[in-house]
Amino acid sequence: MKSIDYLNWSLLVFHELDSTYESSKQLDTLLESFATSFVDNKTDFKRVYSSNKALIGVVLNSDENLEELVKFVRKTNPKIPIIVLTEKDSSTIPLQVLNSINLVMNIFEDSIPFLTGQLEIEFEKYIKSIKPIFFGELMDYTQKFKYPWHTPGHAGGLMFMTNPIGKMMLDFYGENTLRADLSISVPELGSLLDDEGPVKDAENNSARVFSADKTYYILNGTSSVNQVIWKGRVTKDNLAFVDRNCHKSLNYGMVITEAIPMYMIPRRNSLGIIGPVKLNEFTKEYIDTMIAENSKLTAEQKKQKIKMSALTNSTYDGLCYNVNKIKETLNNNVENLHFDEAWYAYAKFHPIYKNHYAMTESDNFIEHPPIFASHSTHKLLGAFSQASMLHVKDGTKDKVDFVVFDEAYLMYGSTSPQYSMIASLDVSTAMMDFSGKELMDETILNAIHFRKRIAQLNKEYASFNQWFFSLWQPEKVSYNGVLTNFEDVPDKYLLENQNCWTLDSSNNWHGFNDIEKDYVMLDPIKLTLKCPGLNIDGNYEEIGIPASI
Repeated sequence: MKSIDYLNWSLLVFHELDSTYESSKQLDTLLESFATSFVDNKTDFKRVYSSNKALIGVVLNSDENLEELVKFVRKTNPKIPIIVLTEKDSSTIPLQVLNSINLVMNIFEDSIPFLTGQLEIEFEKYIKSIKPIFFGELMDYTQKFKYPWHTPGHAGGLMFMTNPIGKMMLDFYGENTLRADLSISVPELGSLLDDEGPVKDAENNSARVFSADKTYYILNGTSSVNQVIWKGRVTKDNLAFVDRNCHKSLNYGMVITEAIPMYMIPRRNSLGIIGPVKLNEFTKEYIDTMIAENSKLTAEQKKQKIKMSALTNSTYDGLCYNVNKIKETLNNNVENLHFDEAWYAYAKFHPIYKNHYAMTESDNFIEHPPIFASHSTHKLLGAFSQASMLHVKDGTKDKVDFVVFDEAYLMYGSTSPQYSMIASLDVSTAMMDFSGKELMDETILNAIHFRKRIAQLNKEYASFNQWFFSLWQPEKVSYNGVLTNFEDVPDKYLLENQNCWTLDSSNNWHGFNDIEKDYVMLDPIKLTLKCPGLNIDGNYEEIGIPASI
């Protein structure tokens, strides 16, 4: 077990107290070489399993609860080894259980060394199956204890051992962090800029997981992602059509490419919240009129097609566009479509966001140009600071020339990339691929609980003629055909039904009177607190608390 001891994995064992003395003694002998947590009831089993993510396997020595426990484990982890211990013939185990477990072991049928070896093989296979592509190679290389005869200058942390100041840093970060800080001179780990080896494999895996045709790892932030996209697709005097409230890096992108900007004007409600751009601004008629009326364009420039259209998705307050609606409306009126999804990298992993993110999988029936997405993987997923991704989806007809696009990428890439940052992007991908839906379920439910509690407190304080905060969210939701108070709608319904979060003019809690149907939804996990003083109609209330206070 040497190859996994350092990871501090443990076994979770369900062992009923009414087992015979002999079987208990045999079980203790079998498991003595493993770190083990024993439980004797299903309530404790579920609690320990749910809270401990460093489990190497699950051992079940139970007949009565066997099927229920196997289903519980497999719901969140399709790969973890499940071993059933028995003193009987395995033919008594239900077929649906046999199809979901890894091993049936009769603890009196074979020697302890043989059974231990079987367990070790299953655990090794499990670790190998969950190791991310690049991070796994980085771990393996670091564990070979090689001296680094190249950069970085701290030589795997050795330099920090030479004086007390460096020793403080070594102790704080730990030796593995510094040993894994390697140079591009390690061929076994591949090259970020040359697009080869495990790095390339990791990027390809990220493309698969995020439903892109190609994914780039970018280590100097999403500001650079945005500029790579523009530098790779836009040149001097090309026409750009940009969300006016875009990130400043898009402004810099227009400066460095010398593009000619025109702006989409987002709505704003009476609370001052910046809303969505009107859907008709994506129509050919609107775009043609906007170009024709632009007095700064020459006659020759007015003949151009929009080279790049960029839109922030989701907005600061969590408004997410139906990307398919935009593609249908644009009808290929622009040559490239860019969604700045810096704070929205998780959308792919929960059905509540269906069709509302750039790389949406349901686009094969809608003609569209090449689509680009910027993801700050470090913001709301698990990557290190500045570690971001650039996702590309080819157009239905127009394909991206990646040989040309790569040159823009190389302009913004360091020739000394930080391997731990690459590993963090690889790990973030693997985590979401492994259990993204479950992670998002938990996150969205946490937000729903918070939203409900604020709504309840607001009502409780109001009954005493006192103020409390409220949230910018639906006050009522259609549940079983009846408009029901948000806080009274079951959590599961709010978690699974996108229509609860879709902005609708007939239920105008949002303040955008002319909102288009099925065009924009509120992200459940983006919470905007409202202070008393101004209502959604723009009228002053009796009591006001400025938000700055």
